[in-house]
Amino acid sequence: MVLETHLQALLEPRADVLAAWLGGSAASGRTDEHSDVDLVAIAANDAVEAVLAAIEGALPIALRLALPMPTWHGHAQRLYRVAGKLLDVVIMREDAPNRFLEPERHGTPVVLFDKPGLVRPAPLDPVAWHAKLRERVAYLVPSFDLLQELPRKAALRGLPMDAMGSYQTYTIRPLVELCRIKHCPWKYDFGLRYLERDLPADLHARLIALCYVADPADILAKLPVAEALFQEVLAGMDCSLAG
Repeated sequence: MVLETHLQALLEPRADVLAAWLGGSAASGRTDEHSDVDLVAIAANDAVEAVLAAIEGALPIALRLALPMPTWHGHAQRLYRVAGKLLDVVIMREDAPNRFLEPERHGTPVVLFDKPGLVRPAPLDPVAWHAKLRERVAYLVPSFDLLQELPRKAALRGLPMDAMGSYQTYTIRPLVELCRIKHCPWKYDFGLRYLERDLPADLHARLIALCYVADPADILAKLPVAEALFQEVLAGMDCSLAG
């Protein structure tokens, strides 16, 4: 926790930083020697750039990446390589929404400090989330059925890169998303991350067997298996989602 302690000592005395916490693996209780440091802080509305400059001036940064604004979440975000670790920093304006405090998706934040009591759980609305999932399933089912032709024809043409790209994009990713909707609906859009803990072990093993392919012929062999698994997962879903 050396880097985390240093960041707390740097930010907590600043009047323009209201709160800071660790997310990512720290919030899920799964930190190991390979884990990034995911720092989130709330700053005064006019202080975001100053806080980032203070962090950059205080750390031995080897590499730096500033995500272009506006980011998908609306907050300033920068990635750093510091002493061999990846530091992911998100600085939020005081008046900004979407603070990544939904426990169903982001776990329990490890609070470094919270001067005005801003770091509070923000549970998701289950009714609204169910409606979002239903809309997503309504898109996934016809698109999956239709788009399997893309990896199939690339494989038949003997184009390994085209076939691989299409297979991962149009077969594996929507199949994984449907599995997530069924088994971990709060994280349906987390993609291939954390599948070993979000899905049943047998289903996870079947997805691994499908994910790794040797050549176009292997893709042609695995496409019908993937299609059958998609239908199996769909058939076992809550009928209010599957339609």
